[in-house]
Amino acid sequence: MAPDTLNGTLAESFRRHADRTAFLRKIAGRYEPISYAQADQTVRRLASSLLDLGTQPGDRVAILSGNSPEWVYADLAALAIGASTVPIYPTLNPGQVRYILSDSESRVVFVSHRAQMEKVEQVRGELPRLENVVVFDPKDIPDSVLSLADLLEKRPGPGPEAVALRIRAVGPDDLASLIYTSGTTGEPKGVMLTHRAFSTNALTAATLFDIGPGDVALSFLPLSHVFERTAGYYAMLARGVTIAYAESVDTVPQNLLEILR
Repeated sequence: MAPDTLNGTLAESFRRHADRTAFLRKIAGRYEPISYAQADQTVRRLASSLLDLGTQPGDRVAILSGNSPEWVYADLAALAIGASTVPIYPTLNPGQVRYILSDSESRVVFVSHRAQMEKVEQVRGELPRLENVVVFDPKDIPDSVLSLADLLEKRPGPGPEAVALRIRAVGPDDLASLIYTSGTTGEPKGVMLTHRAFSTNALTAATLFDIGPGDVALSFLPLSHVFERTAGYYAMLARGVTIAYAESVDTVPQNLLEILR
């Protein structure tokens, strides 16, 4: 696989730091760890499931969610098979969500929970290219959408060899993401960013921050923004850092104390 791709950069780090903690997420009042090996396995299984849904290189896969390990899984799984991701701020209204999904011609959208799913369902009739809605939280969802658990458990897809072939086929100048700007006039514009752009910036940031295994970062800025995605996500995982997710902006001080104990 090409070294100047996110696939190449992060796959090597996931192998090297397999036994280390990649993510800390709050469950039932305490932070629980997810290892790099566990995360890698989930990403590859999800990538295989996306292949089973018919996702092709160059397709757009949108993510409408707050920060979480699932956001990362969806992003990396899509990138692994040559698709490009379209991050959508969870604060946007249904009309704004419709515009981005339509303009990007997204075929799949991942959403965090029912409230975000309902935004998509309200405008789904206006989105002929959208084929699948996948919900991270499976509670109380209709049959018209899929859950992340369903994809991981019931749609195994073609398997690891097919995913590995796709990963190796992705090139540095392939589109990694289409990020919509919040312009002051008119509709948002989709900015095209390649694997090389993300990988180069992430590795530069990692060097400047002087980070490495044993460090812990708290993620609270939105992953839909390119800064958090590059410096707070790709750069961190490229160096074996543990990413903890804040419950909200308001809980950042408390969450910092919890992860530093």
